[in-house]
Amino acid sequence: MTYEEALKYIHSVNWVGSKLGLERTQELLEKLGSPHKKLKFIHIAGTNGKGSTAAMLASILEKAGHRTGLYTSPFINRFNERMQVNGKQIPDGTLAELTDLIQPYADAMEDAPTEFELITALAMEYFLREKCDIVVLEVGMGGELDSTNVIGTPEAAVIAAMGLDHVKELGPAMADIARAKAGIIKSGGSVVSYGGNPEADPVFEAVCRETEGYVTPVNYNSLVQTVIAGEAKAAEAAAAKLAEQGARTMKLAVSCAFHSKLMSGAAEEFREAVKDVVFCQPEIPFYSNLDGKIRSQIDTEYLAKHLTSPVQF
Repeated sequence: MTYEEALKYIHSVNWVGSKLGLERTQELLEKLGSPHKKLKFIHIAGTNGKGSTAAMLASILEKAGHRTGLYTSPFINRFNERMQVNGKQIPDGTLAELTDLIQPYADAMEDAPTEFELITALAMEYFLREKCDIVVLEVGMGGELDSTNVIGTPEAAVIAAMGLDHVKELGPAMADIARAKAGIIKSGGSVVSYGGNPEADPVFEAVCRETEGYVTPVNYNSLVQTVIAGEAKAAEAAAAKLAEQGARTMKLAVSCAFHSKLMSGAAEEFREAVKDVVFCQPEIPFYSNLDGKIRSQIDTEYLAKHLTSPVQF
């Protein structure tokens, strides 16, 4: 099978008479030997910013020394963008090879998989073959019944900014949409939520109670966003310096949580606002101790370079 033939096959898959659900993806993955069960994930849902959050988080993990898979949708310029390892897209030949592998299994299924389900299964096999330490996995639609949700409890579930999306499939109310997206929260898992949505936040908190998970909401109402150190002395020093400057402080669980803000139209204003912020170790570390110097911009390469206690997966 050539690359062109692979794309033609993938795009020819039709969703006829099927419903949202995980059964088809699970069946297809089982035929492949359940590659998803041999991988670790950070699972990202939400309405706005989940793609940019996934990209930034994957970049940080890669620079921290982890072999990192990234699964996103849709693509911008080329289909291969949807599956990447350490920032490199899946090669044309590999995509053709994996499509050739999966096609007979998919064609033999009584309830044929959708295009997205087919691609999800293909990506899982690819990430396993590439020996990824961690895969940053972006939800396609919703969460609970999205094909990416075949995975077990992820290393972290991230819920980006919420809004009214896919109302026909997930709605009609915000609480309904939040409940669907909260489906990525698994038993005993850690959750980071963008927060700030009075209708969605209680849903996430309730699901965390049900699953014995832990949610860390992020609040963007303050002018200056600050990462407060997990070590008491460093935290006190950073807070004291910011207090002198009259800045308000807050805890930020993971670096990717402020990415959506940076990518917004107010990016330059935001960078200006944080130019005098001391960045220290977060309580849930994707970075460890930094040198305490004032940074003029948020620099993921700098932060990853100064890791002293990398996250272990």
